[in-house]
Amino acid sequence: MNPIVRLKGKFLYKANTNSIGYPAFSSSNPHITWIDLDRRYHELSMLVDDGERNNKIGGVLISVHYRRVIPKSRRVSYFFSKGKISANDTVVGAKFGKTEKGSPYHIITHFVPIEIMEETLRRLGLCIQFMRGMGLAKADNNFLKILYFKHSKNGLKKKQLPEGMSESEVLILQRKYLSYMVKMGITKSMLGGMLAESSEVASFSEPLYSKHFNGSSIVTIYRTGKDTGMLMKELGIDVPQERILNKTTMLLHPDQIKALEENAPYLISMSLPDFSQIKFEEFSSIPKQISIPKPGHEPVVGVIDGPFDENAYCHDWVSYEKWFGEDVAQEQAAIDHGTEVTSLIVDGPAFNPEYTDGCGRFRVKHFGVAPGEKVSSFTLLKKIRRIIEENPEIKVWNLSLGSELPVNPNYISPVAALLDTLESEYDIIFVVAGTNDRNCTRKLSMGDPADSINSIVVNSVRKNGEPASYTRRGPVLSFFRKPDISYFGGDSNELIHGCTGLGEVWASGTSFAAPWITRKIAYLIYNLHLPREVAKALLIDSASKWNEKESNIEMKGFGIPPISIRDVVESTNDEIKFFFYETAKSYESLAEKIPVPVYDDKYPYIAKATLCYFPVCDRDQGVDYTNTELDIHFGRIDQNLKIKSVNENAQTEEGDYTNEEEARKLFRKWDNVKHIIERYNSRKRPKKVYGQNGWGLDIKLKERLETRYPNGLRYGVVVTLKALDKKNRFNEFLELCRQNYWVVIPLDVQQQIDVQLKAEGTVDWD
Repeated sequence: MNPIVRLKGKFLYKANTNSIGYPAFSSSNPHITWIDLDRRYHELSMLVDDGERNNKIGGVLISVHYRRVIPKSRRVSYFFSKGKISANDTVVGAKFGKTEKGSPYHIITHFVPIEIMEETLRRLGLCIQFMRGMGLAKADNNFLKILYFKHSKNGLKKKQLPEGMSESEVLILQRKYLSYMVKMGITKSMLGGMLAESSEVASFSEPLYSKHFNGSSIVTIYRTGKDTGMLMKELGIDVPQERILNKTTMLLHPDQIKALEENAPYLISMSLPDFSQIKFEEFSSIPKQISIPKPGHEPVVGVIDGPFDENAYCHDWVSYEKWFGEDVAQEQAAIDHGTEVTSLIVDGPAFNPEYTDGCGRFRVKHFGVAPGEKVSSFTLLKKIRRIIEENPEIKVWNLSLGSELPVNPNYISPVAALLDTLESEYDIIFVVAGTNDRNCTRKLSMGDPADSINSIVVNSVRKNGEPASYTRRGPVLSFFRKPDISYFGGDSNELIHGCTGLGEVWASGTSFAAPWITRKIAYLIYNLHLPREVAKALLIDSASKWNEKESNIEMKGFGIPPISIRDVVESTNDEIKFFFYETAKSYESLAEKIPVPVYDDKYPYIAKATLCYFPVCDRDQGVDYTNTELDIHFGRIDQNLKIKSVNENAQTEEGDYTNEEEARKLFRKWDNVKHIIERYNSRKRPKKVYGQNGWGLDIKLKERLETRYPNGLRYGVVVTLKALDKKNRFNEFLELCRQNYWVVIPLDVQQQIDVQLKAEGTVDWD
């Protein structure tokens, strides 16, 4: 086995030097008429003219229906902007609609002050006036070529001229257009920008609202210029402060929801029933007691679950806090569930020797928050936040609670959003169970909070690697890959063993798959002192297999990590595994001349790389939940000093025309986990060497709305190289790295295991 190595140093940081060219019309709608513009003007005017509604909220709520999944660079910018306020500043929500053919498209909602709306209408009116005054039946890219044409002393490229037109003809038309624009007081950039942007817009409307569930609900409204509590009072709805979660989200009773639907339905961005139904797994018990030594100084893992039975054999290893009133009835199923989850984290291999992972034992601080199957999500939100705030020393948390209700494809669930926020704020990581389908349909989407983006979400598989019968599926938020990974959680006649107050029990469910991954993450973070970004990337790297095509990814994620923690961290003799832990300080972070060994003038390797980071997320933004994108390019550096990425990612490269939908699907754009891999097969051949250029890693940082990381964003990248000829070149790799001035830091897992075993052997248990 070869140890994993950290490579440090030699990163170059570059600002974005890409110039913004003149605007272009949408490929899906390559022209626009003044009649089209007049329709858009009428739609906006109708919204502006609703004075009663706009006075209530201090502005105008507008949903922009685009013709496709729209990249940031193609969103409206000349609309809804004035002075220092950009259109991005007014975005308050995003969701996906479906065309008649079933293709997704963006619906982005803005809250726009009245004075800016008036400016938008003025600009749009001038565009209409220009087209009519010039007698233009339509505007298209040829029109823009004329408008932005510049004479070149060195001659012209044919593509700079509209088809069938000479330079002199272009100049005559251009002077005509510019002369009329001067009379109107309209600029070239505003005219061209408004026309091009309009080609991407299918319509404007007030925000759409789908009637929600009966009963009390957690309701999120769009951000407006008014305080949420005061706005509700003005609408005749009195919401006590203790039922307001944040600036946009609150708990409303049925009569209050009805009043909001009647008076201001356009305000409602999303809603979910407050009471979640949790189905605790059923147990079969056997009269068997297991002994365990007293704890020492083992790391502490946090568990948020049902109650813990302090009669359990491992009670000395567990610090238990009950977070519900003494008068609240506790259901036995909830007690058994919480106790078994914790027992697996403390001492899972003692009951399940076939899953002995080498991670040792862990102490647990257990917080009982769910005494029964019916839980108030709003109350749970407040409890989880308090628990994390009061226990900052705990860096790894297990959450095996989940709702039966499937998540909405257009917005993140409240508890999942809270987990993502806490992970950003407190440098922690949650391991979350993927939730179960009691009817075993294999068609049910995951339940809250298994849609958490920053957390590691774990589904369950059988011993043969196939999804368990009760497995639910991703993606979440329409395209984010969840689950992340899968593990053995029991099924039918191959149950997981755990412990309750009565002794050993048998059960199955994602609740009991998650603790095994919690153990591994805890070992990587606490024992090996790896950052969470690297720990998460390592688990995904180890789960992804060279010779397996992606199958059942909606239920299994990236795959199943090895049982042994050594096999997670170390690599086989024909592999080289290394990682980077760096900060994205600017637009581009570039590492060059990574010295992959050469044999017979070729690179005899296939490669995989996993990038993980923990972005700040915004639930109010719907499907555009992650504001930050880290794009990864990894591969050989060619003769043009460009990285030939192993997944053929050409985003941001000159001449690239990857559209937003393809970028999200193929290259996981806006997803906070990127995994690229070359699958092994007998046809694979060594790769060409381009001189002394070596390999390179390029990380590009993009932000959708605003800059959120003044000190940069931390990320981890794990790379594994596999030799096609089965040769071990690990030592050669280390020497080449040192020669190329890389700082090389091997991670000795076996030494850590030996230290752990020695410590356990010298403890005086009396």
